[in-house]
Amino acid sequence: GSLARVIFNKIKNVSYTLVDIPESLYFSYLFIKSNFPDKSVVWATDSFDFEKIDEYDFIFVPVVLYQRLAGQEVDLFINTCSLGEMRNEVICMWMDMIQNKMKTKYFFGVNRFLNTVHRKNVKHHWRLMENKCYSHFDPQWKILRWRIEPEFAQCPYYEGFASRCLEFIAERDNSVTYDVSVQMSKQIV
Repeated sequence: GSLARVIFNKIKNVSYTLVDIPESLYFSYLFIKSNFPDKSVVWATDSFDFEKIDEYDFIFVPVVLYQRLAGQEVDLFINTCSLGEMRNEVICMWMDMIQNKMKTKYFFGVNRFLNTVHRKNVKHHWRLMENKCYSHFDPQWKILRWRIEPEFAQCPYYEGFASRCLEFIAERDNSVTYDVSVQMSKQIV
């Protein structure tokens, strides 16, 4: 919820939707409610009318309801520190949603990139099945920024043990056309 708080304080007349696992979403909900007690905040349930999403300042959507966001117009889709941790089939599911089912104008992401995997002793074997988030963007994206280890992640005094991260900003260009079925089959392989 802290990124939502910063953005909401900087940009006026915005509706901010947070999608996450319920355990994390609950803490974001409490944080936003305590920081913006006078704003309209709603927790989406099965009965929530997603056609009225613009009537709220903050909408909290448990990930099990993510498909209800299909058809929504999104000025900016933000993903920080989660696509790089997801299994590749889940990344494909989200990229299909962002690229084909929602009307997304911009994408901003900061995620793990080029994870360290020790094949010799298979120390991090699960990493072999994740972290392909930036290879699933279709040709309709114009890359505005692509930076490994962006400035905010750099520290001249300490060499960290954390995975590298990639800052990625892109704009959707719907004038570019291609065969979606061919592209999706390439990504799944």
